[in-house]
Amino acid sequence: MAGGISIHVVDVTRGLPAAGMVVEIFKVGGDKIAAGVLSHQGVLDHSVVRGENVEPGNYEVVFHIGEFYHQLDYALSEEFPFLDVRFALALVTLSNIIIFHLNHLGVFRCFAVDS
Repeated sequence: MAGGISIHVVDVTRGLPAAGMVVEIFKVGGDKIAAGVLSHQGVLDHSVVRGENVEPGNYEVVFHIGEFYHQLDYALSEEFPFLDVRFALALVTLSNIIIFHLNHLGVFRCFAVDS
């Protein structure tokens, strides 16, 4: 079985998982392979985690940060509606865990772990 793409997001503004944030995953130059709302643990619960529709190639993850922080009553610039991150997967036999630390100012850190 192929490994998957597991998205984990922490809202460092509040020190909590980014529960309720909308996230989409696309194959670059192709179709959307996953979309959903992050769970109370800040994790995207989707079949892509188990490897469905995951193959070697380039991917793009779109985090709807503006909408998320607007719902929490944080003021954001109109120029910051989402965060778009691209990455490549060469080995899909591993689980690819991508961890993001975000805040309402647009500062973020990204960690990728193969397991």
